[in-house]
Amino acid sequence: MGKTVKIGMRPSFDVLHDVLVGTPTEFNGPRDSLRGRAETGHGYAGRLPEPFYSQHQAAYADGRVLFTIFSYATPIAWLEASTNGTGPQWVMPCVSYSGTTSAHQSRVREVLSGLPNGVQPAYYWVLQGDYGHGWEDITAENSHDAIHAQRRTYVANEGGTYRIVKRKNGGK
Repeated sequence: MGKTVKIGMRPSFDVLHDVLVGTPTEFNGPRDSLRGRAETGHGYAGRLPEPFYSQHQAAYADGRVLFTIFSYATPIAWLEASTNGTGPQWVMPCVSYSGTTSAHQSRVREVLSGLPNGVQPAYYWVLQGDYGHGWEDITAENSHDAIHAQRRTYVANEGGTYRIVKRKNGGK
């Protein structure tokens, strides 16, 4: 088996940074609340909400999830191989969970934001349509260009009234 590093549940910035820059096979063990592992097993996504659940599952199915950081059983960040040749990128949805998981997220976000391939933007875009009963969410994308492409497709195929709403990841 590969390298496993035991760092504890409240690692210092420097310890967590050194571990993630070195990207070991695993840090902490399967019974620890904060842990990380190279993705060689299953793509379990715990309590990860949409649209991040689908994003994680699709990337995992394509073999692009290289390393995942978990708080309990839920991925709070993962290193995803790019599809455009720019190199792997850390993905970290801003989703609210328990106090312990929030502490884990804060420490991990602090470290990942300083890495060259750090966390993705904290926002996503939602396409909404008005079908006579008020605005309804239709689909969501993590990039501005992708949501505008979705809007063009809906307008071309269905007509109607649409708007794009920018939301904070994990926010209301």
